[in-house]
Amino acid sequence: PPLVARSLAEALPFADGSAATLVSLEVIEHLDDDLTALAEYRRVLRPAGILLITVPAYQWLWGDHDVTAAHRRRYGARQFRNVVEAAGFEVLEATSYFSFLVPPAFLVRRTPIGRLVGASEDEASSIHPVVDRLFEAMGAAERRVARSRAIPFGLSLAIVARRPHPR
Repeated sequence: PPLVARSLAEALPFADGSAATLVSLEVIEHLDDDLTALAEYRRVLRPAGILLITVPAYQWLWGDHDVTAAHRRRYGARQFRNVVEAAGFEVLEATSYFSFLVPPAFLVRRTPIGRLVGASEDEASSIHPVVDRLFEAMGAAERRVARSRAIPFGLSLAIVARRPHPR
C-alpha cells in the first residue's frame, strides 16, 4: 500500500536522500519561513531528485481569499526562483499558469466589481456552467501552449527543480 504521512513541511518524517521526487502544491506560501521548508525538501530528496513546487503569484493581488486561506505571501516570479535557488536547488523550468484568470481576479480583488459580483471566500468555486466550460477550454489551451514554452504570467507559479549532485 502507498505510504501516507502527515507532517509539517519543515520537518518531514523521511530519511535524508530518500525521495526521487517531491511535489509541493500551494504549501510554502502558508509558512512563516519558506526557506526552511525548501531546505527540508532538499534534505529529503536524493541527489538529482526532482522537486515540483507551486505557489500563488502577485502580491498585488492579495485579498480576502489569501487571508481566509492563511497565506503569508504571494510570490513574484523572480522572488520564487530566488528562494528555490537559495535552498540549494537548480531550477530546470519555471512557468506561470492560470493566465486567463488574472483579469477576472484583478477585477474582483482590485475594483468595485468585486462587491457587485459578490466575491466569496471560495473564489475557486463553480460560477456558472457556461463560465466553467469556458475556463476549462482556456485551461486546456494554456496547457497546450505550456508544453512548448513558459507562460509569462498567471495566477500561480510553478517550478521544476533538481537537487544537485554533491561536488
